[in-house]
Amino acid sequence: MAASGLTYLVLVPWFYSIPILASLALAPAGIALWARSSRDDRHAPRIPFIATGSTLVALTIACRPAFILTAVFGIILLWPQIRTRDILSIRSRHAILSTIAAILPFLVIGCAMMAYNTARFDNPFDFGAAYNLTGCDLTQRHVSLKARLYSVLLLFLTPIGFTKEFPYTMDVFSLDEANPWGFLFRNRNIIPEQFAGGLVALSPICLLALPAAIRYIIRLRHDRSPQATRCGALGLSFLALAVLIACIDGPFGVNARYLCDMTWLMLIGTMCLLFAWNTDVRENGRRWLTVVIVALLIVGIGLQLLWLMTPGRSESWNVSNPALYDWLRRLFTF
Repeated sequence: MAASGLTYLVLVPWFYSIPILASLALAPAGIALWARSSRDDRHAPRIPFIATGSTLVALTIACRPAFILTAVFGIILLWPQIRTRDILSIRSRHAILSTIAAILPFLVIGCAMMAYNTARFDNPFDFGAAYNLTGCDLTQRHVSLKARLYSVLLLFLTPIGFTKEFPYTMDVFSLDEANPWGFLFRNRNIIPEQFAGGLVALSPICLLALPAAIRYIIRLRHDRSPQATRCGALGLSFLALAVLIACIDGPFGVNARYLCDMTWLMLIGTMCLLFAWNTDVRENGRRWLTVVIVALLIVGIGLQLLWLMTPGRSESWNVSNPALYDWLRRLFTF
């Protein structure tokens, strides 16, 4: 929770935060209900869980359209039942009802949203993102492929700017000429906003994503555990979707709001991949990976707390709550 970006949204109570918070509530809840729709691979899916999960995920298209891509996890999580034709088939009455429960919410909510988009923007697939009242004309904005890739790299890999004075972190994209990280965004055709660091910097547990993914792929042929195989495949899917959403968001700018779209996906994907790895390590009587995971999570929470106090951030505590900021400054200043 601390590393998902929710700290930023809760402390920046703008109207803009509402659809992101709604999507962060709807999508994970829908995915969890899909996961609970069947006790195990041998049971037919439970229709109420499928219907509710599909409804929650489908509603994200009316909040934060990029979140609708999480619908792919319905296929992944229900694949054992799809393979046995307990859903997405007409082999039985239960299979037909399960199929309707899974698909109908997307059709109803999707068609309603397309009708709204057509009435407002004359295009069923135009959600109006280009018409935001912002610092530049997004309707005329052209972003090169190079700038798009660079924006994605910044969202993931921008380092934290540390300072010698409380709260010991800075806005990495500060316009101050003395900012040592200014070269990251100057003259690169991106839209920078207040930014304390990229996804990996603020959530260091994601540093384990790449080695865990490589290990899973290498050991895939030798791993006989269906649970570990499915968990690893699910983890890779989460990571791939996080990168895809970063590619969608990147051209519109590099800021903390967009991290909220993908950080939760990266974290769940990383933990899914670490599940099988940590199980193997513990079976061999070693706990070093558990210690590393816990340590990185604690460091991540600490970095998130520093982010809340960073001057220059939207609604930073030195402006929104100067009394609290001054008390913390005196507490941590030696």
